[in-house]
Amino acid sequence: MKKFYCIASVLLMVLLGALLLSSCSSPVQESGSAPTQETGGVILDEKTSIVENGVAKYFIVYPQNASASVRRAALNFQQAVCKLTGVNLPLTDDEALVMGDNQNYILIGDTVLPASEEVKSLLADSADSYAILKAGNHIVVAAKEDAVLPDAVSHYEDEFMGDYDPVTNTLYFIGTDDVPEPAFTGFDLAELARYRIVYSETPAGLRATALLLQKEIKAKTGIKIPVYADTQRIPGAYEILIGQTNRELSRDVYAGCGYVMQYGVTVRGASLQMACGGTFSARKCVEQFVESFLAEGNAQLNEGVHTELSAELASTSVPHTEGTTARIMTLNIMPDILGAQEYPNVLSVNDRVEILAGMLINYTPDVIGLQETCEVWEKQIPYYLDVVRDNYGIDYDIVLNSYDGLNNYTPIIYREDKYTLDFAKYEPYEYDIASAIKRGYYIRGASQIKVTEKNSGTTFIVVNSHWDHGGGTSSNPTNPQYTQYCADNEAAIIAAYKAEYPDVRIFATGDFNNHRPHIKVIFKEFISEVNGQVASELAKADGTLIVTGGYQCNDNLLIEEDVPREAISSHSKDFIDHVVGMNGKFKVLRHDTILVNYCHVMTDHMPVYADIMFQ
Repeated sequence: MKKFYCIASVLLMVLLGALLLSSCSSPVQESGSAPTQETGGVILDEKTSIVENGVAKYFIVYPQNASASVRRAALNFQQAVCKLTGVNLPLTDDEALVMGDNQNYILIGDTVLPASEEVKSLLADSADSYAILKAGNHIVVAAKEDAVLPDAVSHYEDEFMGDYDPVTNTLYFIGTDDVPEPAFTGFDLAELARYRIVYSETPAGLRATALLLQKEIKAKTGIKIPVYADTQRIPGAYEILIGQTNRELSRDVYAGCGYVMQYGVTVRGASLQMACGGTFSARKCVEQFVESFLAEGNAQLNEGVHTELSAELASTSVPHTEGTTARIMTLNIMPDILGAQEYPNVLSVNDRVEILAGMLINYTPDVIGLQETCEVWEKQIPYYLDVVRDNYGIDYDIVLNSYDGLNNYTPIIYREDKYTLDFAKYEPYEYDIASAIKRGYYIRGASQIKVTEKNSGTTFIVVNSHWDHGGGTSSNPTNPQYTQYCADNEAAIIAAYKAEYPDVRIFATGDFNNHRPHIKVIFKEFISEVNGQVASELAKADGTLIVTGGYQCNDNLLIEEDVPREAISSHSKDFIDHVVGMNGKFKVLRHDTILVNYCHVMTDHMPVYADIMFQ
């Protein structure tokens, strides 16, 4: 017998009990009630036949003035039964119906029959949006709103069409008994055929993880279990939950925890929760679950938290150096259009954005100048910033994601809980405007913010950009003048700020592409023109340089584990990601490239940061 369990409201039980005692014309036969979820339904009553030995035992009845939703629900019910049994249940409206004492009706919507009103009245003070009940001879599908009825029918089909005996061509309506928990607790491979995989629709990408799990289960057990988004099906007793779904188990497991770069497995009743912070940790969880559990063939997981299937993927944390005024970071994040084909180490953006969130939690930069974010990053980053704020207490905001309706490749993230944003603006480099409009995004330009620290009043400006490498080869660029445009435009912007804010420090972050010979010259001239100081050079001079650079390029080999990349700074192509300071004295207390916490699978550049002390 299949069962559907939800969380019952006391009021619904009281109303049902009163109805059982008082109803005469169409009494609801006594049966146990099933608890319900906030947006779910309740299905009750004992075994009865809708189709028996290939013969229809019920008429489908809908209101004569039914809305399109009600008519669609009635037709869907008829088609679902016919598809399964080959039997067309008669379909009619309540006005044309010839009443008979012993006739059985499937009532959909607000028909004139008393049973429809009686069942719908049970919903008045409950959290349920619909109910499927046996009332007298009739099966009633009722809902608070007509628009919900097709979903109610869909749920019936999904949960109960399995109650079919193909030998006798008999379809049963089987309700629940009086037990509020499944017949067993724990997750048992022997019961796998009962399950469905349910994933949260946010963040994007968890459907792919759910399908991966489905594929692995099929390969290991031969059983293909269905996959649904949490909004597609109301809760059931046998579910494998991935991510922070709308189920009560997910709410409990995620209370006060964001799981960024972590995962864990919890079993309650017969449902299993795979908690994760995003698609990267979700995939890691599935991989370990398959290796540790499915491989055993007949394994069981008891109720509780299973620490052997838990992990922390981002444990390295580097606090700000004592005396730091601001930790400033630059990161070429790489667009989604690149990736595995060109860079075998780099994952999809859906995975990489969780790694970025883990980096924010562990390193807490004050400002990050990003390059090459693309539209996928633009859509995904705000979700993870909310997770970081709500669960880890660090409030970041991303600004300048777009300009004039086009995607901006060089937005800036800053700590909104620590700084007041005085302004944020973007200026495209003029030579790139026509091609940007054609492409649909700006890749060459300068994003600019001015922030003021809320406690101390310290103010500084950040200019973030991505210089054009001029095309062609390193030794023979196609358009070296493009690089010069970038340098000249940025120098002009900085000069204007120096004139307007003579006492405000200015920092330039970006991918300057100065591994190319002609850009080395332009970059050196730029530094001289703006009277800038490169943070890595200052750090090297006073011994606070840890690892410089960040660009891994040809060193981007496929690495299975999170292995520190100490050799990265030995490459001649490393030195293109910079933090440059101007317009005031400052000291670099630490300059480093992040080589751990899976940053090597986040992009072809490694994050670079400088702990700056204003002098």
